[in-house]
This record gives sequence, C-alpha cells and structure tokens, in this order.
Amino acid sequence: MIFVCDKIQELGARFAAAVHLPDRRETVVLQRMGERWATVMQIRSGTRRLLISGWHRFVRDNRLRVGDICLFELRTHESWRLTMAVHAIFREQCC
Repeated sequence: MIFVCDKIQELGARFAAAVHLPDRRETVVLQRMGERWATVMQIRSGTRRLLISGWHRFVRDNRLRVGDICLFELRTHESWRLTMAVHAIFREQCC
C-alpha cells in the first residue's frame, strides 16, 4: 500500500525486496483499467526506488490525488521491462 505523491513516487523498500526489483534504472510499465503508461524507475541512495519520468502523467490521467492509495502488483519481470498492475483506492472510498 503506497500513498500517492503527484510528481515522484517512491516504491516501498519491503515491496522492492519482496518482488526482487532490480538495482538499476529500468522502464516500468504501469497498467490500470486496460491502459498502459511507461515510467522510469530510478535508484537513489542504494535502496530507494523512485518512479520518475511518466509518473506525473499516470497520476493526471487517472485523476489521482495526494492521499489516494495505490497498490502495485508485479505482473512481469523481464530482463528489459517490468510491468505492474496498479489498483487505486481513492481517499473518498476509504476514509
């Protein structure tokens, strides 16, 4: 469970370890409601994995706001691309 940030999104360290996210910059394709968005995952400080380029467009296109929750589900982990399904829980639905 990750709370939404609008410009850059950090993936949790426990999630990254559990699904064996790579220790290098990589393209991550996000899927939601039949659509796809290409983002870039960047590594900072050795263990922090951030979705940078493309994340803001994903947030905008899905009308996400700070405080909404995203659940990331790893779908494929190929040598050249990661694909994750994203399940959104809007703040109004849970609080």
